[in-house]
Amino acid sequence: MKTRLWLTLAVVTFLFMLVNPCTNLRVHFSLETPINEGIEEARAKFQEAYNATVEAERAGAKVSEAVKKLNNALDYIFQAENRSAQGDMDQAFFWTQASIQLSEETLVLAQELKQQAETLRYTRLIVYSVISVALLVFGVYAFFIGRRMWKRHQQNKFMEMRVKGTLGSK
Repeated sequence: MKTRLWLTLAVVTFLFMLVNPCTNLRVHFSLETPINEGIEEARAKFQEAYNATVEAERAGAKVSEAVKKLNNALDYIFQAENRSAQGDMDQAFFWTQASIQLSEETLVLAQELKQQAETLRYTRLIVYSVISVALLVFGVYAFFIGRRMWKRHQQNKFMEMRVKGTLGSK
């Protein structure tokens, strides 16, 4: 008799563990497991997009639009979690898919921004290098031409000099 009571109590406890009181007595693993996996997938995509955005910003890109999209994707994940906790699995699925799609768009955007920033950085490097070399060549050329002109000016000045004492004493 005592064993039967403990066995009944264990079965009832196990059944209570399967039933979520917030979902009108629905069994936990009916739809919630795929939703939780979807939310985890959304979090993974969000993390991937976040890392790509950080890389783009390190490369020097302006990532304000990507950050706005990341904020929206994170809000969608929170909405999906709230809907899942409330038992509204259709809305949770909708918010999860919206977050995944927005994270993928943000990932592509961040990669494009990073590529543009790197291209701009290399272009600037090349332009500044060419300008520096051109200024150096111009400086060297001006130095040698200027020195030659200065020497010629000094020689002409020397040749035009007159001796003051000898012409006036006669």
